[in-house]
Amino acid sequence: MATQKTLKRALAILIATAMSASLSGAAAEDLIQIYRDALGSDPVLASARASRQATQELVPQARAGLLPAVNLVAN
Repeated sequence: MATQKTLKRALAILIATAMSASLSGAAAEDLIQIYRDALGSDPVLASARASRQATQELVPQARAGLLPAVNLVAN
């Protein structure tokens, strides 16, 4: 009698664990997609990215001032 209860309990735990594992993969994938969508549509993040890109563009412009300049005039 006690063995049947133990087997039923173990079977219930096994089924619950299997169902939980199969559902958690789908939920995690959905959560990652939601996170990616949120990153793509966040105006604050888009503004920060644009600001960073503009700042990075200043580096080649500053280096250009250190390079020699060549001017040609033809008559």
